[in-house]
Amino acid sequence: MKRPYQTYIVFILLIAIFNVLLGFAMSYLSNQFFGRVLSSNVAKWGSWIEELVVVILFAPLLETLLFQVATYAFFKRLIKDLKLPECQIELLFLFFSSLLFAFFHQYNWLYMIYAFLGALSLNGSYLYFLREKFYPYLGVALIHLLYNGMVFVLHRFG
Repeated sequence: MKRPYQTYIVFILLIAIFNVLLGFAMSYLSNQFFGRVLSSNVAKWGSWIEELVVVILFAPLLETLLFQVATYAFFKRLIKDLKLPECQIELLFLFFSSLLFAFFHQYNWLYMIYAFLGALSLNGSYLYFLREKFYPYLGVALIHLLYNGMVFVLHRFG
């Protein structure tokens, strides 16, 4: 039986909020124990409009395509001959795709850990939406967009 759309909307919101809370936790650790390393060496923007377009619109769409859709398809094709159970394939995808996401977010060592943890939730959400047959690309892109949007607002106005 197909779940109502409201279930997926609540899921999307909860995962986005979870990632914001993860960000607060990582910021606290950074500020208390690591000399504010999380806020060092991050991207510098020419204007808030440039940041808005890249961070809220472009990055979630492109990164979802690269780190969930393409990576999952490539990964499934790469290991199909191993005849692994689906749960092992999913665990391997979660780990390696999250590692790849972190590798592309090398602002500093703590940010890479933060990106890895956040990517676990995005990749897990992708697998959930795949299983549910509920627009996995759109679902994950919305989570990523909402998360980036909340962080943008908190940094600009918080």
